[in-house]
Amino acid sequence: MAFFRLLDSQRSAMASRKHSSHTRQERIRQDPNPSEVSKLTSLPESLPIDYFDPLYWNNELTLQERVKWAGENPRIALPLARYCSSSDNVALWKGLSEEEFMSKYGKEVLKEYEIPTKEDREFMERFEEKESEEVAEE
Repeated sequence: MAFFRLLDSQRSAMASRKHSSHTRQERIRQDPNPSEVSKLTSLPESLPIDYFDPLYWNNELTLQERVKWAGENPRIALPLARYCSSSDNVALWKGLSEEEFMSKYGKEVLKEYEIPTKEDREFMERFEEKESEEVAEE
């Protein structure tokens, strides 16, 4: 969230410096009322793990869901908020390759998440195989 707030403040500052009547009106980002029902009915096939709040990930998602979303090599989209608080901080990571980014910032973010182990993934594979066999028998 810090990253998006930084972008908003930069765009707002830039817009205020322009005095031309031909300048387009900047959109104002507002946090939605939490009680609003989302128009989205499903999630994309692939998401970075930090799409999910760590408390939600750790306490609400099932093992099956965590295995699905984490895969063998979970990825993140953004570093911790302290690395998104200024343009200088963002400049340190925005041009990194995915490998460099994950190496430098991924472990710190992933510490907050209960990542399924190899054993968890194998357990889920056996469970899903057994489930599909039972469905095939019916």
